[in-house]
Amino acid sequence: MTNGQLLLDTRQSLTHQSIKTIVETLMNSVAVFNQRARSPEQKEIRRRALLEAAETYFLEVGYEACSMAKLAKRAGVVKGTLYLHFKTREELFLTLYEQSLVRWSKVFIGCL
Repeated sequence: MTNGQLLLDTRQSLTHQSIKTIVETLMNSVAVFNQRARSPEQKEIRRRALLEAAETYFLEVGYEACSMAKLAKRAGVVKGTLYLHFKTREELFLTLYEQSLVRWSKVFIGCL
């Protein structure tokens, strides 16, 4: 199983309701991408949105073809904002990988 397939499998395990809740939180948040995220909540929402955009982007183009500049553009932020949250492409990928492992472990433990 490739890393992209692993991310896709765990992503599919998210319930429709949890995705809907995240989207509603993003839409209702003051942390609009054209504004600076000031509060810890806004920064966390921004970080989650960046991770969501990165996950989709990695699945589409793969790790080697991933460009931080293109990802920033797709996420609607400047490169500096992306680099404030993740210093390198590797750090971003490893963060996604860690989240995937956490989701899988919860599913696995829930099946015991």
